[in-house]
Amino acid sequence: MAQEHLARLQSFEPQSPVYNAFRAWRIRGALDCETLGRAIVQLMRRHELLRARCRWSDGELELSPMDGDTAPIRYA
Repeated sequence: MAQEHLARLQSFEPQSPVYNAFRAWRIRGALDCETLGRAIVQLMRRHELLRARCRWSDGELELSPMDGDTAPIRYA
């Protein structure tokens, strides 16, 4: 599984951001945070991997999905 491979690679350098992909956008004008939050929750409901927490247990990677009804979103 690809997630297990990436998790093993990251375990060699846990503080390295190499395996994290991110993107930021500058939005001009008003942002409806409530609507954005609902859209992200819907996306997370459809894609289990987006809401999965990974941890090692007995040398195996375990993926445990978080509740799909909430999204841990912070607005800056």
